[in-house]
Amino acid sequence: MNTHHGGNPGPLLERIFLRIQEERMRDVPLLNPRLRVEAVGFRPREDGWCGILITPWFMNLIQLPGAGADCAHLRVGASLRREFPAGTVESIVAHETELGHYLTCSLYSPMFEFPTQNHAVATAQNVLQALFEPPAKTRPPEKARRPVSRRDLFRSLLSTSGAPQR
Repeated sequence: MNTHHGGNPGPLLERIFLRIQEERMRDVPLLNPRLRVEAVGFRPREDGWCGILITPWFMNLIQLPGAGADCAHLRVGASLRREFPAGTVESIVAHETELGHYLTCSLYSPMFEFPTQNHAVATAQNVLQALFEPPAKTRPPEKARRPVSRRDLFRSLLSTSGAPQR
């Protein structure tokens, strides 16, 4: 099944990953009991939707295809680069039956360093803000287009947000 997302996919993502938590992750010791599944900041972007999914076991940047996009040809596990205002982000092709193919970029896993859901949500919002802001004008153009290291992006962002550092 290849699902296309014409409207905000946040509620659907939350239902699917809550079920995954209850069925597939139930006995896995990687769950932070202080966190719950929550879709944060999903917005239309190019040919789909982009936002962050928080679960008790990960925080990932998720990119879902829009109504006109066909991603069924993508190989699960393949790595793709996508351009954002802050630079290039490398993501992995994933698949869930109810979602179809989508791109995911791991931000945090496991999630034990987050003391509360509010802390995780604030971190996700800060990451999205940084990702969608164009690079500073003072940076040379070649640095603006180089691939963004997840570690560098989040380390610089989190050092000013008070969020836990990895």
